[in-house]
Amino acid sequence: MRFSSRLHILIGLAVVGILYFSWYLGVFSVETLRNGYFDSPVSYRLVVFGDSWSDDGTIYRPLQTQVWPEMLCTQFQCTLEVTTDSPDPSFGAIIDNSELNNTGGETAADLNDQMSGWLNKEEDAARGVLGKATSRLKQNTIFVVSFGTWDLWQLAAEDLDTARESVQRIVEKMFAYLDELAEIWSRKHTKIILSLPVDVTFLPAFKTRQGVLQKDAVNLTDHWHNEVRSRAEQWKTGSIFLLDTNSFLIDQVRERQLWVGGLIEGEDFGKNGIAWENVNEPCVGPAKSRLKRKTCSDPEKFLFWDSLHLGPAAQQLLAAEEWEKQSPPTVDHFATDNFWMLEDSKDAKTLSQQLPDCATPGMASRNFLPASHVAAARLDLFGIRLDRRIVERGPIMRIW
Repeated sequence: MRFSSRLHILIGLAVVGILYFSWYLGVFSVETLRNGYFDSPVSYRLVVFGDSWSDDGTIYRPLQTQVWPEMLCTQFQCTLEVTTDSPDPSFGAIIDNSELNNTGGETAADLNDQMSGWLNKEEDAARGVLGKATSRLKQNTIFVVSFGTWDLWQLAAEDLDTARESVQRIVEKMFAYLDELAEIWSRKHTKIILSLPVDVTFLPAFKTRQGVLQKDAVNLTDHWHNEVRSRAEQWKTGSIFLLDTNSFLIDQVRERQLWVGGLIEGEDFGKNGIAWENVNEPCVGPAKSRLKRKTCSDPEKFLFWDSLHLGPAAQQLLAAEEWEKQSPPTVDHFATDNFWMLEDSKDAKTLSQQLPDCATPGMASRNFLPASHVAAARLDLFGIRLDRRIVERGPIMRIW
């Protein structure tokens, strides 16, 4: 073989190698690219901005357990990035510290601080990285925004009218921050799982709280949810999925109540989840030292870990309730735009025909898939089966 022919072959192989290597780079996070670790490709990345409901910190010690975003990453090829670094940093974290700065002592990073800090690190890490690799990384990044519980906890102590006005301002700021994130990151590829906060009156700690009316706290929660849903429906800067954590919590309490009331047979109780022994009290009691706290005999059967947080079993159930074993949704399915927003008019029309009771006509064709639509259509997100009972439940009987 002539030298020129062999040279052409070598050049061709080099080109193919470069093309393959460029593609291969795309499956790594920016930090991985910068640090030079190429041991295992990372297809998807889950970036969490949130409070202690999405960042375990030291809450579950001494148990070696995880919160739902971490468990979510076990369902597919995923890396998790939590934006807080110090021990127990997210406890009490709220959306806007300037709006609610009544906690005293050191203030946890709010949503804006967490986003800004992460974006700055991301910008530094991306310097010198191939544009194609960062583009692929953006396409395969999913953001989790899990705030609101501690905002509502603080607001419940305020005058109702004043608190409702604060809710409107806070939610408005939250979506302004999401706008900034999408503009900086990618309007085309920004995907957000936005968690709706729970009704704080269900938390065991609320039973001993003084000077707070239960009805006002419930009113604030409903107002918060309505504001978020309304703005999410109109949000066009990216794609949002509302994770209704509150409905999940209510479902767990309701099923236990129905069983206690004899409305569910023993063999059916916990059939589609967990047969909770206790949905009212925490597994661990208060103590000066968390390592010396008294722990219940079976943490897996307690809905709450402490008086303010879900237990490990509930976290796992929230992340992967009723995973479709026979035909599980693939990562590619939920990561594509077709899952996050129904751009195809035919798909949107089909879904709207299935949902004659939808509150907002034509909503399915927007860049937003409402939680009620997801529930009614029985779509699955990471193994969480959401059905009509989530949006068609009656009043919950309070048992304290």
